[in-house]
Order: sequence, then C-alpha cells, then structure tokens
Amino acid sequence: MSPKATSRGVGVASGKNPRTPQKALRLRFCSARHRLQCTSEVGCGCPTWKSDVQRLVVAGEPIAVARGLASYAGDSSTPLSAFSASDNGLLVWKMQAGDAPGKEMTWFDRSGRRLGTVGGQGEYSGPALSPDETRLAVARSDQGAETRDLWVFNLANGTGSRLTSDPADDFNPAWSPDGKWIIFTSNRAGARDIYRVPANGGIAEGIVESRLDKHVEDISPDGRFLIFNARAATGASSVYRAQIARHDLYVCPINDWGRLTRFLSTPFRKHQAQFSPDSRWVAYCSEEADGPEIFVRGIGADGVASARKWQVSRNGGSQPRWRGDGQELFYLEGNTLMSVAVDSRDATFSAGSASPLFSADIDKEERRNRYLLTRDARRFLVIARSQVAADSTIGVQLDWLGALGQ
Repeated sequence: MSPKATSRGVGVASGKNPRTPQKALRLRFCSARHRLQCTSEVGCGCPTWKSDVQRLVVAGEPIAVARGLASYAGDSSTPLSAFSASDNGLLVWKMQAGDAPGKEMTWFDRSGRRLGTVGGQGEYSGPALSPDETRLAVARSDQGAETRDLWVFNLANGTGSRLTSDPADDFNPAWSPDGKWIIFTSNRAGARDIYRVPANGGIAEGIVESRLDKHVEDISPDGRFLIFNARAATGASSVYRAQIARHDLYVCPINDWGRLTRFLSTPFRKHQAQFSPDSRWVAYCSEEADGPEIFVRGIGADGVASARKWQVSRNGGSQPRWRGDGQELFYLEGNTLMSVAVDSRDATFSAGSASPLFSADIDKEERRNRYLLTRDARRFLVIARSQVAADSTIGVQLDWLGALGQ
C-alpha cells in the first residue's frame, strides 16, 4: 500500500530580495535561472524561484505554476513530493486525490470484489434503483458546475440520459413504486421543494412546497407515503429557524401531497430514512449525543412514528438499507459496510449483532444513498473515489516557463 498522500504544491519567483524559502519539501533546479520547489506555502501549489546557482540563493517571491500535488511521508520525516520537470518546459506531477477528477458508481459483491462500474467517472450523488432494478436514477453535476441534474442509466447496456436540465439544483431522486415517476428535491423556487418528473422524460411539477428545505429520502413500497427530512429554509425568519433548526422527518400521503405529517421530532438531527420492504418500519440515522447511530421505529397508518425505538448500530452508523425480504439490515460504519440480521415480521422488532462485510473507498460526502443494494443483497452499488483519481492521475503543464513569460 502506498504511503498516505497529503496535499502540497510546487512553484517560481523573481525579485531583488534574496531569501531562503520556508517549508520546502523538495526542490529541483530546472534551468540556469529557475528552481522548482514543492512547498505548502502556496496552498498546494508548485512555486518556482529565480536562482543564483553560484551563491545558492533565490531571488524574489514565488509564483505558483501548479497546484494539487500529492506528497508522501516515505520512510523519513521529510515528505517526498511527486513532480518532475525538464529544461524544455514540461512539468508533470501526481495529483492529490481530492483534486483528481471523479467518482465512480462501482458494483461490489458481498465479499468486496469489484464487479464493474456504471456511468464512468463523474460527480454523482443520491442514486436510486428502479423497482425492477433495470434502471438507475442519480444526480450528477457537469464538470465545474455547482448544481446537479438528474440522469437515468440503463443498467443492461450502460447508456445514460439526462432527465432534467434546469439551472437549479436537482437531486435525491426516488422512484414511485410503479416505476413511472421520479420524485426529487430541487430549489427551483428558492426553498428546497419536492418535485416529480416522468421517468421516461417530461415536464417536472412541484408537489410539496413550503417554507421548509425538504430532502427526499424514500417512498414506501406499498405506495402510501413519501418520507423526507426537513429544516427551516435559508432566508426564513430567525424565529421560524429557531423553531425548526434541526432536521426532522416528515411524511405525506402519495395521494394527498399537501397533507404533511411530522413522522418524528426529537432534539437530534434525523435523516437517511428508509422504509422496510413491508412498509411497516423505518430505519434512519439519528445524530445522538454520542454520535450518529442507526435506529428503527414502526410507522402507523397515520404516518406517525412509534414511541418505541430499537437501536441497531453500537459504534456509530449511517446510511441504513434493507434487504428485499426485510430480514437483514445494512449500514456504514466509517467506510465499512456492516450487516445485521433482523426480524421485523411480528409486532416487535429485533436485531442481532453487526458483522462487517467489506470496506471500500466510499465517497466521504454525507449525502443520501452513498451505496445501494439489489433486493437479494448479493450486489452493492457504491459511490466511490475512482481508482484513477485515487491512484494514478497525472497533471501535465507543457510550457510552464512560457506561462511565466520567460
């Protein structure tokens, strides 16, 4: 395994005041007049100084010519940078993982063996499998964009098509049980409201609008309820925001979008809610005093949570998901996927001890559905850092001396 990478930079300077650069991690004389040095001073850049080789001093302030370099601790206390340059102006460097492009939606089996990917590299979030598991809806942002659109991928042939193209941020897709609609969150009207769009393409329409910022979580398999987490929207009055400063869980009937019911209100943030396959239970993450943990509560015909709760995780947990028969529950403990045998067939719920399945380089952003699973729980789709981004992305500058006007 490679040593842990950290973020550094390399760069050039000119001027009259000689000085010795500080925090130098590695340097190279690249020509008679310039020296490249990896340093943390320029915020993950690569500065270069004009140099006086005879006196071994540099002149002037550094100019950053490349940023986002990886560096490694190696076998000593002095970090090693990852760049090289030639006298003809070619500069190459290994990019730090955070600056390398892309995530990948990667299939794994229960042992953690990679089975393939969906959609190539991209900025993905909140994927959702269609009820028949033939299609995948996901939010994706174009390179450099700050907002997302919804895409749908055909899992049989791997092709994808853009479902929405609004300038607003469209995310958190969820399929209706009949597979005809995709429900999602968007800030098209300011607050994060809930919309729906035909799964095969069409015009999106608002269905749940209020002063709350609402984030779609799941739709019950029996088609009764939509569940979402919500908090006061940005721009709401300070009094209103103080009343709803945390994320609470709400439900609304599919046949009556305007009738909202607060499923659960506690002093803690609650999110990542998922219905059990029989629609009688809701697993969710609650950020309790000791950190996030996974809990399960029943849901009544009125959409209100049961008073009793069952704790599933013990050492921290997030992102709960059910197996298709309701007899196994999964969650993330850090980057490790955990499995728990559960019994939800009777009026009470019970859970066994958790055991790890596998670990993966899962996307660290705390967004909904960082992984999915098929109904039989034999395959898991994980949003992970791409292997290219993590291991081998190389940055290239063809004429760094020319960029300095030299």
